[in-house]
Amino acid sequence: MPFHELIAKDPQLSCYLFSEDDARGRRMVRPQYRPFICPRCAKVDELRALAQAGVPDIRFSSTRDIVSTADDFKLCSQRFIDGLAAAGITGLSFLPLPSQSGAFIVLPQARAKVDETIAGIEAHGERCSQCARWRETAIGPLCQSIEKPADALAIFSPAVWPESVRGARPLFFCTASAAKALSPQRFKGLELSEAF
Repeated sequence: MPFHELIAKDPQLSCYLFSEDDARGRRMVRPQYRPFICPRCAKVDELRALAQAGVPDIRFSSTRDIVSTADDFKLCSQRFIDGLAAAGITGLSFLPLPSQSGAFIVLPQARAKVDETIAGIEAHGERCSQCARWRETAIGPLCQSIEKPADALAIFSPAVWPESVRGARPLFFCTASAAKALSPQRFKGLELSEAF
């Protein structure tokens, strides 16, 4: 069964959650997230960092209901949250941005199991022996490898995310039923693309 991927069409290329520029203009991990860096591969454990160190003090400018950060996380408006509730969509949690009223980080409530033997993951570089993340992935996980959620109206995220050399790229999927329920909401900035 094919899934639809939720894609934010408006990337905020100057807005990073986990890093910032230092005095010399070099991109560095934010101080609050440094305790969550893997000592072997130097990637931040993003979900643990947000849960334990809190939300960074960031600002962005957009009239869209959903945007992506430069590090591929999603930010949304209160209208997006209200629209999901009105459509009966479940599966996401939202962390408010302290410096921007009405803006939130979008996170999965649960992550669907992935059968990595059929996931089609094209990995580049080694898998970290400490945190088990790939250095970088180009493809995958494929939909056939992702366990379908019990709730047809849930937005879900696979347990394995694509990786860049900087970190994870969260994926959010939904079933055709959820995509149909989302359509009347007419969210600005959201594209539902059929996933493979």
